[in-house]
Amino acid sequence: MKLKNIKYHFKIKQLLNYFKYKTSKKAAILSYRPIWLLIYVSDLCNLRCEMCPHHNGKTNDFLFQKDLTKEFMTPEMLEKIYQKFPESIFVMLGGVGEPLINPYFKDLVRITAKNRKKMNLITNGVLLNEEMADYLLLNKYVNQISVSLNASTAEEYISICKINKFDEVCKNIRYLVKRKKELESNVEIVVSGVCSHQFVDKSIDFLKFCDSLNVDRIDLHRYIDFDVIGGLTDIDEMHDDMKKIADCANKLHTKTNLPHSISKKTYKKTCDWYFKNLSFDAKGNMGSCGRVINPNKKYGNIDDEGDIWNNEYMQMMRSRFLEPDDVVTKYCEKCVENHLKQSDNYD
Repeated sequence: MKLKNIKYHFKIKQLLNYFKYKTSKKAAILSYRPIWLLIYVSDLCNLRCEMCPHHNGKTNDFLFQKDLTKEFMTPEMLEKIYQKFPESIFVMLGGVGEPLINPYFKDLVRITAKNRKKMNLITNGVLLNEEMADYLLLNKYVNQISVSLNASTAEEYISICKINKFDEVCKNIRYLVKRKKELESNVEIVVSGVCSHQFVDKSIDFLKFCDSLNVDRIDLHRYIDFDVIGGLTDIDEMHDDMKKIADCANKLHTKTNLPHSISKKTYKKTCDWYFKNLSFDAKGNMGSCGRVINPNKKYGNIDDEGDIWNNEYMQMMRSRFLEPDDVVTKYCEKCVENHLKQSDNYD
């Protein structure tokens, strides 16, 4: 584990579990405990992004559509999760909705810090006001704040998110960057966009705009085909456009992650989620995949008897990843988690 993680003061059992994870082979039944926990803070969202299968308001055939609830993750539920898995060291505050909508959000951050867990936050930034920014930047357990911006102009933002909050979100990002410097905070500030056919021709403008925000990193995420809008995953056909985007990224002063190249040749079943992560929603329902397969009671629940980390569902999914010929899900074949990483170039 890197020296910079010393500031989190992880407990001995957390460090030993992490070492066991790093030195163990993948198997259907694991002797170590989950390293990551993905917390679905809220199922509700204040945007209606067209590429989101949960909140765009359209009927779709997405197989893992979450059964949305108006319940929020509560401090009591979060404590129960941490008591059951004290060995975990990393927590992602995210889910299918906007985390900052949750009225208990600050309590969730406080409880996570009390349990000595390094945390990342994914937010659309609409509610990331000055008070919230200061609260997060002053917490040493907050590792990263990632803002999903998706556009470089108000007009583009409205067309994607169906609401006019672009200027407000940009103002919040600028304040976050300014206060990070003033407070000498180590929190990483990331701005992201989803790269699809509709977005490819606007990606260069997006990169240049985000570069002007002086954030720590810009992420262009490959769109995962949720059966919402067809054809968006085939950006590899647009090699020349992607090369132009890569050329632009190389000239920026901000670190940039571009979408991975995906093809049948690069599909390797490299996903680690079922070997390191558990996800929980407000009802304590369990999952493991952090990109497509959302928590569901049929996968398990925090109140189940026995070891849910090694329950029948988890063993079945791990076996699918371990067996070369087994099909996991159709979405896995186009997910970046199952393709070679850091190998993309558009020369």
